[in-house]
Amino acid sequence: MSFPRRLASLLETIYRHPYNRKRPFFALYRLLRWQADKRLRRGPIVYRFWKDRLAICYPDSEQTMWLVYHYVMDWEEFHLIADTLKPGGVAFDVGANIGSYMLWMSRFVKNGRIVCFEPDPKNFARCSDLVRLNRLEPVVSVERLALSDKKGALLFSQGRDRQNHLIPEGARPAGDALAVEAVTLDDYCAARGIERIDYLKMDVEGAELFVLRGARRLLEGRRIALIQFELNTQVEKYGIAPSALTDLLRANGFRICRYDVKAKRLRECAPEDYRENLFASLGQAVV
Repeated sequence: MSFPRRLASLLETIYRHPYNRKRPFFALYRLLRWQADKRLRRGPIVYRFWKDRLAICYPDSEQTMWLVYHYVMDWEEFHLIADTLKPGGVAFDVGANIGSYMLWMSRFVKNGRIVCFEPDPKNFARCSDLVRLNRLEPVVSVERLALSDKKGALLFSQGRDRQNHLIPEGARPAGDALAVEAVTLDDYCAARGIERIDYLKMDVEGAELFVLRGARRLLEGRRIALIQFELNTQVEKYGIAPSALTDLLRANGFRICRYDVKAKRLRECAPEDYRENLFASLGQAVV
């Protein structure tokens, strides 16, 4: 694709985002500043976001790109977090990457608790640096662990930015795969006295069902209020049908929803018609 077409496609993507449609000049400013800074400056760049947080922006990070370009990075997801999490709340970020979700969550839990799981060594270090930069150590823990349905060592890809994932059992690992420690969500919470999770965000490239199978006690005890998860064909590399994930959630009393930002309401939806992030609600009002 030629440069003019790439630029036109990028601008179309940027201005399709609801935040940027209302603030077109601010969007253009962020685009131009980022493109200039990453060419003229060496290494990561620190920008202020949302008036009260500092983000470390990496030229090689896809999550950085979308954070800079969209500002309120994931529209439905970030608004639901803002409208749901309260001071003292407990949030888990499973597949934290460089920590953009964690940084947003920290604005609302205040003196609560956030636990991030990120097995990739580079992204674990970056997420940890972000916690220190914003002095969030009293609130945020970053674990270099994978969550699964059993504890032990699992193979994990690395160097693929947001596409890092657990290697399916029996699959031939790529040369960059590494062994990571896996725990179950039930065991992790029991060992640390965590009795509830107000918001569980998962971005684990198709391994969501394994995470939830490892949270059986929490699910059966109705101790997870709201779950954000992806539903797409990524699960098929593990030999799982996408419906297995929603079936498990519904069997534990959850309703599958999207979030109506304008109305501030969760609305039940048919998963087969909605292939991006979905929300599973246990106690929230759903229409």
